[in-house]
Amino acid sequence: MNTQAYEKIIELLTPALEKCKLSAFDLGEDENKKRAWKNERHAVMVDYLEDKQQFVLLVAALEDGEPSSTWSTSSAWLFTDSSDDRDVRSIASDFSDSVCDLSGVKTVVRASGSSVVSGPSKVKDGEDITPEGFAQKLLAVFPFLKETYASEIAEKGEFLYVDFFERYVVPAVREVIEKNDRKKCEKLFDMFNTVYVFGTAETRAALTFVVIAGAVGGDAELRSRVDGYVEKHTYLRLVMPPVYNRAQKAAKKAANKKN
Repeated sequence: MNTQAYEKIIELLTPALEKCKLSAFDLGEDENKKRAWKNERHAVMVDYLEDKQQFVLLVAALEDGEPSSTWSTSSAWLFTDSSDDRDVRSIASDFSDSVCDLSGVKTVVRASGSSVVSGPSKVKDGEDITPEGFAQKLLAVFPFLKETYASEIAEKGEFLYVDFFERYVVPAVREVIEKNDRKKCEKLFDMFNTVYVFGTAETRAALTFVVIAGAVGGDAELRSRVDGYVEKHTYLRLVMPPVYNRAQKAAKKAANKKN
């Protein structure tokens, strides 16, 4: 386990733990250096699974004030030798949202200055993924956009998701595709597939015709890379031709305007 990454995740997770009144307790497993916390409702633990190369947030119900022997996975993130500080922050951000969601505490993000805005709600199992739910998943992957998200809502009074995705998410997604780190891209497109399969009509349109189309533009190399990552995702793969067609037309239109 990358001890430095583990400790950084715990450090970034601490504010959420405190907000949810989760106190540290001894697991009696010092050899694994696992850390766990509990409140009146449940216990949570952060662990690293060597065989799967994943950081996981686990949760257990309490029995007579102590966690049961059954721990279930609330969230899991791939973390390999190629992972970096941005991945650490993404993991900590998602774990923080999960901890707050489990405790029924609303997350907030702070805009520049003193404005505080409620973060997008985490989608519960069985619920359709709305554009706001998609935004929550995106902010977990790109936590550096949280302040921007808050600033946009504080300024405009509502979440204009198409504008936010076009201006801020598209460049971030394009950067991931350009760097072509296989593990990161697979993680991103696995999330995109979940959003497409369980998303509302508005969310599907935002994912495909705004985010993916905007990220690949008229770049044939980027389209080829995306094809590789959506190959295993049947529904997302089938919708790519019209997405690429839209992206190509938009790229040509933008080029004509410059000329």
